[in-house]
Amino acid sequence: MVVRTQSKGGRITGLYVGALNARRHFPRAMSCVDLELGHLHIQCELQPEFWNGSPEIRDPRLADWLEARHLRPRSKSDAIELEMTRTGAGSFHLEPAQTKRCHVTKLPCPVDSCESCPVDRLRVG
Repeated sequence: MVVRTQSKGGRITGLYVGALNARRHFPRAMSCVDLELGHLHIQCELQPEFWNGSPEIRDPRLADWLEARHLRPRSKSDAIELEMTRTGAGSFHLEPAQTKRCHVTKLPCPVDSCESCPVDRLRVG
C-alpha cells in the first residue's frame, strides 16, 4: 500500500495511511503495528482516532527515522510517498516508493507529469 509522510509545522510527525487503507489492512482490534524500517524494528500504537477520521501512524521514533532518511517534502503542501508492505500479522516493511503514481488513479505512472495521464486526457477530450 502507498502511504504518505504527515507533517505539522515543517516537521514530519508520522505517516498518513488513508481511510481506505486503514479499513482494508488494519482490523479494529489491532492496537499497534510493527514497522520494519531497514534494520530498525519499532512498534507503534494505533490511537482510537486511527479508524475515526484520522488514519495516521504517529511515533517520535518513526518521525526521527523519516527525517534521518531525508524524506522531507519540498514544500509544506507536498508529502513523500512510501511503500508499506505487509510482512506478517500486524507487521509491515516501510521504504520509499519506487514509482511515481498518477494523482487521480493512484496507479504507477511512467511520466513525471500527469499531462499524459489517460484519466486527464479523458477529461480534456
